[in-house]
Amino acid sequence: MRTLVLDALKCSELEHSLDIISTDDGKRIEDYTNAEIITEAQYVIGLFTEGGTAQSESLSGDCGKESQRNARRELRELKAFLKKHA
Repeated sequence: MRTLVLDALKCSELEHSLDIISTDDGKRIEDYTNAEIITEAQYVIGLFTEGGTAQSESLSGDCGKESQRNARRELRELKAFLKKHA
């Protein structure tokens, strides 16, 4: 499996999102191109930074401190993923 795919699967929010779209598309995650996976990572980061999503509420602390810590960790992982692969 490609390094980019392995790294993507280490980010739980990205893995979840890729799992959903791959099921909908009837494809395996590793069948997506690098560009498609990077675009999905950028989309998931957007969920944390725009208002009105569960991810942004977690990041802002609306769902409690533990949820906020997890959201911050996930956002860091996503940004590191993009820095490495984009």
